[in-house]
Amino acid sequence: MIADERGCPDDTLPAMAAWLRGRVEVIRHHPAAAEALDEITAAVQEAERAVDLPGASMLAGTCPECGRPVYAREGVRTARCHDDACDGEVDVHEWRTEALHRLNAAALPAADAARALTALGHTVTPERIRQWARRGKLTPADGARSYYLSDVRNLLETS
Repeated sequence: MIADERGCPDDTLPAMAAWLRGRVEVIRHHPAAAEALDEITAAVQEAERAVDLPGASMLAGTCPECGRPVYAREGVRTARCHDDACDGEVDVHEWRTEALHRLNAAALPAADAARALTALGHTVTPERIRQWARRGKLTPADGARSYYLSDVRNLLETS
């Protein structure tokens, strides 16, 4: 159904679009055509903004000036501190490489290991880490339920 008994479209985008498409000439010659155009254009722009969101931000590093975390979209080379009073800039690749090097010997539970590695650009889920452990591909650190990040990274790179 596209319209109710009064001729108004159903409250769905396809129904409203079909209703408008069938009335282009009538709307074009209407005294309020300019206002209708503005309203329709604004609605379309609002819809586009709602669905065309920028990619999710990831940890890009720590600001060398103020020490705060810096976030940026995936794939950027450098990221600026978002603090208005600071103009620090992070080399994302360099920071992640250094962070991974410092964390290589760290033993973390699966959830924390997955969060840390994903934040540093190596996407993995806690469940995948646990599956590797159940299958004997990953040995827990000190017989516990923690795993060395270096071991998880090696499995990520070889699988």
